[in-house]
Amino acid sequence: MMIKLLIAGIAGVVTARAAYPAWTRMRAAQREAGESFDAEGVRAGMQAFHVGEGRVALILLHGFASGPSVFRFLAPVLAEAGFACRVPRLPGFGERVARMCAVHEGDWRLAALAEIERARAESDAVWLVGHSMGGTLALDLAQTHPGLLDGLILLAPLIEVSARRSMGLPPERMFHAVSRVLTGDTILGTAFPVDLHARADGVDELRDRFLPMSMYAAMFRLASAVRARPRALPIPVLMVVPGGDKVVSRRASREYFDSLAAPRKLCMEDVNAGHVLPLDYGWRDIATAMIHFVRGETENGSRKTES
Repeated sequence: MMIKLLIAGIAGVVTARAAYPAWTRMRAAQREAGESFDAEGVRAGMQAFHVGEGRVALILLHGFASGPSVFRFLAPVLAEAGFACRVPRLPGFGERVARMCAVHEGDWRLAALAEIERARAESDAVWLVGHSMGGTLALDLAQTHPGLLDGLILLAPLIEVSARRSMGLPPERMFHAVSRVLTGDTILGTAFPVDLHARADGVDELRDRFLPMSMYAAMFRLASAVRARPRALPIPVLMVVPGGDKVVSRRASREYFDSLAAPRKLCMEDVNAGHVLPLDYGWRDIATAMIHFVRGETENGSRKTES
């Protein structure tokens, strides 16, 4: 019986290493064949954009498997308030799978730093606004480049991936276990649900449906690096968390905020929204809070619940 179980286990591993990657690559190729890409190889709707003018620049960083269009509601409102909004596309996202396999977290850092450098040349102050993994990247840059930024706004930041879909087991540990079986260029279907309550009203998030394991690994490394560093920043920090979140751990985000030392910080909860805060119910209230916070019109350390 033991030998039979061993043989079955080996057969399962062999099948996983061969059949699953072939199937997901076929699915990814089929999807790409039906999509439109521009001359630079970027999928339609995933292009970077900028809007607004002003002496304060806001650089809006999208999350994992997402793109600049996640800020299509927020950015124009912030621009109307007098901010120069730059919305870059992080490398790999919105591109063909073959290109994604060559991307890692260092590419995301370099792309964001280039945007900061351009904004610095034209502005008196530069803030990073990050959604989900974009918030992780914003924290990473604030930690490693002190003095470069004037403030952070974190929307449902990815401090830890939620364990709700992994039967309570740490998702990062499960990923590393799977990594021992499948190679980094194995294509996975998007592991995160579309946690967007406003989809009922026809609002949706434009996302990548297939990504290589190597990009998931980069995401986990980025979050791990942020958690491991000292939790002190010399700049103001606004964090907004959803009332419910199926993608990232609200507990981890709250604990990170509570332990964070900053000259001015504010944590808000949008009780009606899911993970995709920039597109969900309450996004206008979030925009208003962002405007007030950047202008210094909030109280230090307070908490607020948005309805």
